[in-house]
Amino acid sequence: MQIFKIIIFHFLLCAVCLTQAQSVQTYFPSANVAWKNIKTEYGAVGDGISDDTKAFQKALKTQLNPYNSVVAIYIPNGTYLVSDSIRALMGYYDCCLILQGQDPVKTIIKLKDKAPGFQDPNNPRPIFQTRAGNQAFGNYVFNLSINTGIGNAGAVGIDYITSNYGAMRNVNITSPDGSAYCGILMERQWPGPGLLKNISINGFKYGIRLGTCEYSMTFENITLKNQSEAGIVNSCNTIAIRNLNSSNKVPAVVNTNARLVILDSKLNEGNNNNHGIVVSGKSLIFARNICSTGYKGALSVEDKTIQGAKVSEYHNQPDYSLFSNPGKSLGLPIEETPEYINNNPADWANVADFGAKPTNPLYGFFDATDEIQAAFNSGKKAIYFGEIGDNNTAYCIYKDIVIPPSVEIITGFNLGKFNFFNGSKFIVNNTGSSPLFIERTKGIQLHNNSKRTLVMRFLESCLYTNTINNTNGKVFLEDWVNPFEPKFPVQMWARHFNTEIQPEDQRNIDNPGGKYWILGLKTEGRANIIRTSSGGATEVLGGLIYPASSFSGKTQTAFTIQDACLSIVGLTMTTYVNNGWYGIAVEETQNGIAKSLPSDKIWADSPYNFSFFSSSRGNCGVSTSVTKANSVAPQFSIFPNPVSDFFTLKNEGIDWESAVLKNTLGQPVRTFFFPEKLNLSGLQNGAYFLVVYSKKGEQLQTLKIIKS
Repeated sequence: MQIFKIIIFHFLLCAVCLTQAQSVQTYFPSANVAWKNIKTEYGAVGDGISDDTKAFQKALKTQLNPYNSVVAIYIPNGTYLVSDSIRALMGYYDCCLILQGQDPVKTIIKLKDKAPGFQDPNNPRPIFQTRAGNQAFGNYVFNLSINTGIGNAGAVGIDYITSNYGAMRNVNITSPDGSAYCGILMERQWPGPGLLKNISINGFKYGIRLGTCEYSMTFENITLKNQSEAGIVNSCNTIAIRNLNSSNKVPAVVNTNARLVILDSKLNEGNNNNHGIVVSGKSLIFARNICSTGYKGALSVEDKTIQGAKVSEYHNQPDYSLFSNPGKSLGLPIEETPEYINNNPADWANVADFGAKPTNPLYGFFDATDEIQAAFNSGKKAIYFGEIGDNNTAYCIYKDIVIPPSVEIITGFNLGKFNFFNGSKFIVNNTGSSPLFIERTKGIQLHNNSKRTLVMRFLESCLYTNTINNTNGKVFLEDWVNPFEPKFPVQMWARHFNTEIQPEDQRNIDNPGGKYWILGLKTEGRANIIRTSSGGATEVLGGLIYPASSFSGKTQTAFTIQDACLSIVGLTMTTYVNNGWYGIAVEETQNGIAKSLPSDKIWADSPYNFSFFSSSRGNCGVSTSVTKANSVAPQFSIFPNPVSDFFTLKNEGIDWESAVLKNTLGQPVRTFFFPEKLNLSGLQNGAYFLVVYSKKGEQLQTLKIIKS
């Protein structure tokens, strides 16, 4: 019976591993892809016996391109035994480390047992180390496992820093005997902004450690198990976490003098002597939908238990508002980012096979438009741009290219770069049966003229525009380092959203009536951060606002709301210069009534933290009206209904101030003020909704009205 149980256990374990292996992309074409293969280029063996240290050390010190210092390494399946640290170049401009494993389960870098120099937890030593500083752009680690071996109490899986853009994704880090120091260490200057997603850490004294007060990191789908001191330790940094799954006796998160936004997380197998999340010092904490088992409670702030085993929503610093609202974050519905998996080599096409090549127009003209269009029209599902040349070359495009519905993914493997001329763009005209993935490139210019869902991730210096045909379409952004200003409303979910717009007369993000959900926002510049208008709703969960230079005056607005909804939680603010902050934190206009929140108010209450802001809910349809307990709901009626032109708003002696007429998309089309005549003349026939407000700006009732 015991043998049978063991067989079943191993069967289930293999099934789990097989499922994980099949749930990610594991086929990567080699033809004309400019990364270097650790085996064929540098002589690594990957048999779990040979020492491959020198091969990795050589690879990380070999620049792929002397003009942008990319170090791009492909690591096929195998177990690569190492005995020393593997460190990236430390020069000021040495960025862009790309470690691409083939499979997160079968690609393993393993430290030798009892490796010399890895024994002292007071002097931790990493297996891998990226360079530090705020020039550490574009450090990417994909699809691999790191094993710290046995008897290495000072070992760190990876000492990781990235700046502005960069990510770790589909990475497993294990300490087999649990004795190693830390899975992921981010305590050098300066961690972030960047994205860690689909990360599993088993064992270690600490799962993840963050230090220094800048900049910020975003986490999603993090699994922590069997840490001996704490799952995550955050000292002074700003982090946003969604879907943390911790199985630990020790605290899952220890947040000291730092900013923490955490939501949709499960903290299990706790010890009754601990809390799941421990917050102390001058910390900002926003927690929502946190469940725990075994602990004293899910959350402790300054030794006080908050809401028991489950935290529905909590924040510990001042909240701000300009109009009546429920006092909660918007809680917009969250959709998971779609995934793309295509391990069939026959579906992949290299643009080089159609004659496309990267060039520099300063030194030699080559128009790759027709060649790229031919690749797109080939019927292949996956199109890749894997070449990179010297002296800042790129794929040069001089007229529009249409992406047919047969294309499912366009990727540059963090190497390909585009230059668009004459206002040209990639155009999406057809919805297709699957999302379109565009990833791992620089310089994409995309115009969506369809309802096709877009997944845009690991992109830099890109542009997204749309048409009315894209209204309410879906866009997923991850590791997005660009502005986002569609002309027509969309549904957008973003993980690690970094905008870098400097001029005061410009804008980082515009939401003209859509629904935007942002986990981990970072800005650098003086532009208006977000404008939400026309019945739109924007929810910001954590991040860093960094103007980086002085403003010309004291009238610039950070966040603008125009008959729409916005909630902000857990932002930190940094400035180093005189007059280096927005004069107005929020300017909100609802139904013709304008109010503003001066930034001085925030600085006086809670320096450096914009802890919580919630707008009126009246113009975005996110939640029901705000009413006092035990009050009787207002009873309004419309006569006549259907309406050709004039109508009357009947009530039972209830005062009202204004009424906003919205179309079926939730966009305001007309506003009325008491006691003016109510008139629908000039509007198209059809269904509308009339939202009635009190003199205090509270939503009283919503009524359906038919224009005939």
